[in-house]
Amino acid sequence: MEKTAFALVDCNNFFVSCERVFAPQLQRKPVVVLSNNDGCIVSRSAEVKKAGIPMAAPYFKVKSQLKKLKATALSSNYTLYSDMSKRVMDTLRSVCSSVEVYSVDEAFLLIDSVPPDKYTEYAKMLRDKVYQWTGIPVSVGVGSTKTLAKLANEIAKKDLDLNGVLDLTSLSEEKSDAFMAKVPLQDVWGIGWGFARRFNEEGIESALDFKNLDPQRVREFTNVMGYRTSLELRGIECFSLNDSPNIRKGIASTRSFGRPVFKYTELEESVVTHVTNACEKLRRQGSFASQISVFIKTGKHTRKAYYYKNATSKRLPAPSSETEDFVKAALECLKEIYIPGARYKKSGVYLSGINSLDSFQMNLWANPITETRKKIKTITVDEINRTWGSGTIKLASSGISRSWQMKRNHLSSRYTTNWDELPKVK
Repeated sequence: MEKTAFALVDCNNFFVSCERVFAPQLQRKPVVVLSNNDGCIVSRSAEVKKAGIPMAAPYFKVKSQLKKLKATALSSNYTLYSDMSKRVMDTLRSVCSSVEVYSVDEAFLLIDSVPPDKYTEYAKMLRDKVYQWTGIPVSVGVGSTKTLAKLANEIAKKDLDLNGVLDLTSLSEEKSDAFMAKVPLQDVWGIGWGFARRFNEEGIESALDFKNLDPQRVREFTNVMGYRTSLELRGIECFSLNDSPNIRKGIASTRSFGRPVFKYTELEESVVTHVTNACEKLRRQGSFASQISVFIKTGKHTRKAYYYKNATSKRLPAPSSETEDFVKAALECLKEIYIPGARYKKSGVYLSGINSLDSFQMNLWANPITETRKKIKTITVDEINRTWGSGTIKLASSGISRSWQMKRNHLSSRYTTNWDELPKVK
């Protein structure tokens, strides 16, 4: 049996890196990307991290500090980031048959056709190819288990001398332990702050301390996941690669409004927009859903009005993936929970009862001709929106101007998915 290893490829400062691909003037300059409604920092360049500005800091609190740094603040451009993520993952799949997409900016790879003495060379190839094909810088960690690969990646990102690549399998145990001693316990994949705090009180502060801890004590302090993590740090594989995409059992679409919303018509537009987005995700994974939930809420910190939130659900007569079926049910839900005069801050929908078509009992009385026409129409609309940009064709009930949408005052262009926003050469 051939020896195998795991690689963890992680995009560096992913949202910032996506922006820099199309705005090279931002290279080596301080940059932050902000959350919904330009609220908090969700991505920081290395220059901003060095200045001590923390992740998730409210933008209004650090605005003056960012100004002194001459930093550029950008609104979250989810359309761009999603497409760039897909390009990164497609690049990895072009050189490796076993890829597990772990998050929007991370992926595990199973290295099973490369000699162990070539792992470092292979990791450097991954780093260089992703950068050449997408412009996104990545760090690559290699280990005999997924936890060790994640740990190697954590070290490779922070140690500039490693140039973004670390293969723990190529090191002696002494050298590997020296690296592990530098990693705080809370930074070990699967540990988290809660368990780390308890272990810190016992003098166990690093990944190496945890690796050397008696397994019986680990079981006393943690759950099964923590115990398996301790085994993985010793090189005993407990977590295998899941290279088949998981079907989500629930799909949500929510957003805060850019301003208080009073009118029912605007709430209706927002709910229809959320239903459209959720159903597109549902169809992308080839699934059907049988239930939809709708919620609305006011702001918690509004002095002039009371706080109100409510939600309700509807079950469809038959499982569906058609937007119009869910819109009808969602608007029935909205009418049940809407109260006039409230200052609404947020709305959202949640699709549940998700499964593949062969797991459902379909509607015996449905007209097959009507259903076929609906399906053809939906496929056509999805194809047009994929080709010409999201929202090219949409339901009129989702609104035209959508003045209630979240604030994104520093939004960059959707360079890769919208013909009207392609980069322009002067």
